[in-house]
Amino acid sequence: GGRQPAERITLISNYTYETPTDGDAKPNVRLHYEATNNKDLTVKDNYFAGGSPVASVADWLTVTMTGNTFYGAKQLLEFSLPQGVAASAYTWDNNTYYEAARASAFSFQGQSLDFTGWQNATGFDHGSNWNVVEAGHTGGVRVFIRPNLYEPGRANIVVYNWDKRESVDADVSGVLQRGAKYEVRSAQNFFGAPVLAGTYDGKPLRLPTGAQKIAKPIGANFRPPPTAPEFSVFVLLKTS
Repeated sequence: GGRQPAERITLISNYTYETPTDGDAKPNVRLHYEATNNKDLTVKDNYFAGGSPVASVADWLTVTMTGNTFYGAKQLLEFSLPQGVAASAYTWDNNTYYEAARASAFSFQGQSLDFTGWQNATGFDHGSNWNVVEAGHTGGVRVFIRPNLYEPGRANIVVYNWDKRESVDADVSGVLQRGAKYEVRSAQNFFGAPVLAGTYDGKPLRLPTGAQKIAKPIGANFRPPPTAPEFSVFVLLKTS
């Protein structure tokens, strides 16, 4: 929001990334901006990684927060209630948290809390998962396939490669039919050479997750640093 109250705000199945470091000092996802008396917010089935806090939520009359993953090296959530609203007005459960077990992983009404303190103070997340991660021993590999609604055979592939594997497998059987020719392009260098191409045989595609060339944004005088191997986004295209 931008200084004016918001309502009917819905975030479903989004994927964000900032390199998770102890130096993080700004929110990855900020669900408020100065305005008070925001009405209703639904945040469902998202994967938010990096930043501190990973998500900042404030001044909503009602919130539904479920099915989300929060991954960070510092603070995961900053949350405050508007005056006169109780936490019991919110539906907040069945989420997954990855963090380094800091005592300050959560903030509620300005108070720093660990996960148990967060549960007790808010009444939230009693059915949620809390996971401690350490440098070099992180949260595995998650691959999300997002079929394009308007172009058959096309999809975005989002990869969180916390184990820093050299390659990951992506099951695209819901997007391609056997015998279809395809190519896979890096979203960070879409007009470069494909990172993979061939004829689909029904098996998962093995995608390279090493450092890739990054395209220089039009109008910019810098080239962004690569996010691989931790985070990669690919575009799958059917070519015939």
